[in-house]
Amino acid sequence: MLKDDLYTIQELIISGNSINTTIVLNADHKIFDGHFPGHPVLPGVCTMQMVREILETVLLKPLKLSRGGNIKFISLIVPAITPLVHISLSYKIVEDKISTTASATVNNLVCFKFQGVYAADELAY
Repeated sequence: MLKDDLYTIQELIISGNSINTTIVLNADHKIFDGHFPGHPVLPGVCTMQMVREILETVLLKPLKLSRGGNIKFISLIVPAITPLVHISLSYKIVEDKISTTASATVNNLVCFKFQGVYAADELAY
């Protein structure tokens, strides 16, 4: 879990199957010591994990990524310069699968886009 360590949720707005969040990155987190030394940027895998954790927070159940159909890292997120990140999600539940579309923006610049499918993770936690 990265929540409350690498990032905190500043704002969480839920409207139907849409979620809009503003998160604050912890620029002093140890992960930035290695990614990259002297020029810290948010690892893409952490952005993926944040999307999952936000969805889990709203749906109140552990999830696992079962398919990542379209994942694009468009620009870098530099926590020391821009610690506020807006993450938007929309999802649709069909049977036991959760189709999800998400994006992350910093200062209205899209940094990340994602389309994929999650499933309940019965073995988690």
